[in-house]
Amino acid sequence: MVTCDRFSGGTIEVEAAALEMRPSTYGLVLNDNSILVSRSRGTGKLRLPGGGVEKGEKIVEALKREVTEETGLEIQVNSFIYFTERFFHNDPSNSSYQCYLFFFDCTPRTFEISPCDSAPDSDLHKAEWISCSELSADKFHSYGDFIIDYLKNRGRVSWGF
Repeated sequence: MVTCDRFSGGTIEVEAAALEMRPSTYGLVLNDNSILVSRSRGTGKLRLPGGGVEKGEKIVEALKREVTEETGLEIQVNSFIYFTERFFHNDPSNSSYQCYLFFFDCTPRTFEISPCDSAPDSDLHKAEWISCSELSADKFHSYGDFIIDYLKNRGRVSWGF
């Protein structure tokens, strides 16, 4: 049995054989002293743009696609900054995942954010720029400590082991 974090909070025990492998990629898209985020409709917490890597897709290309799908922006991926893994259970779909998460430092190439109904992820509100000075780790759905640490100490690669 594997302990998975639940989308709804808490944990659940899942058979290892039931896990789906899910590589995912996320961007810390920074512009001046602001970061691009979306707010979860369910929790109000902030999330970085990004998501799953499709079969046959390169990680950086997946990140560019996901950011465009969720925000309408085109980005430049500057550097890899963080890796971690996570066991996750999505309550709405009753699916469990062994996730490999790759985080990258990015800058926007375009700046016009799309309306929220163009985003395929129904849990997310329209993306927005938030001043880095207004952020704290607890405002993020997950990985808030890493995000705040990176914003304070840019340029260091970190491993989430």
